Amino acid sequence: MNLGTSGGPLVNLHGDMVGLTTAIPAVVGFEESAGYAIPVDATFRRVLDTLKSGREVEYGFLGIEPRNLTPEETSSGRQGIRVFRVVPGSPAHRQGIRPGDLVTRVNGVPIHDADGLVLHVGRLPAEAKVRLSVLRREQPLDVEVELMKYRVRGRKIITSPAPGWRGMRVDFASAAEDPAHPGVVPAAIPDAVAVIDVEKGTPTWEAGIRPGMFISHVERAAVRTPRQFREAVANKSGPVRVQITGEGGSVAGVERVIGPAG
Repeated sequence: MNLGTSGGPLVNLHGDMVGLTTAIPAVVGFEESAGYAIPVDATFRRVLDTLKSGREVEYGFLGIEPRNLTPEETSSGRQGIRVFRVVPGSPAHRQGIRPGDLVTRVNGVPIHDADGLVLHVGRLPAEAKVRLSVLRREQPLDVEVELMKYRVRGRKIITSPAPGWRGMRVDFASAAEDPAHPGVVPAAIPDAVAVIDVEKGTPTWEAGIRPGMFISHVERAAVRTPRQFREAVANKSGPVRVQITGEGGSVAGVERVIGPAG
């Protein structure tokens, strides 16, 4: 690769694009540099199709902080990653994954290090179901987890945003910006959906709901995902009562009534 070729196609002898060139990991002129490319695989095509449609690309979020095994463990034949921390309210937490667990496979694919776990989980979209093979105190466990959405920092260019409801758009709580915890991995995730946008002058705005709030219930129906929220508000024509949660997901006892659209 030459300088300036990053972002170009990598083709095979048949003229098929098999990769997207990304970087040269050495200073040209000082040493022989190697080039890397993102493979054109199922994940690449999913991302490309999503971008072409103007929608936001979603990446799966499991909610654990993995650690590589020690050299002593790997030399003894151990394989997998050790769970160092579990994010409260995350998919892993809800399905009983604990610190100290050993995750050995994701959807049947062996995991050898933390990067491998992130790669296999991150290539899946939000709401994808994942099978984890876990060892806990030498006892094997099979756990099925439904992923949330990974929080991607930075500006997002979306030309076809998800449809709103009465002037409001919601998203996974795991993807919401948290000023108190600016890191990528949240400290805790409420059992709710996050309000990400409210248009001024709409029924939602007039009800006092603002971006950054979390909605745990629509009437009496609990909502944890945008899909559950859309299902809960579907076909409702009159005033709708919603429950606002407090910091960390605790119920703050605050209700808002959103009037019908004008």
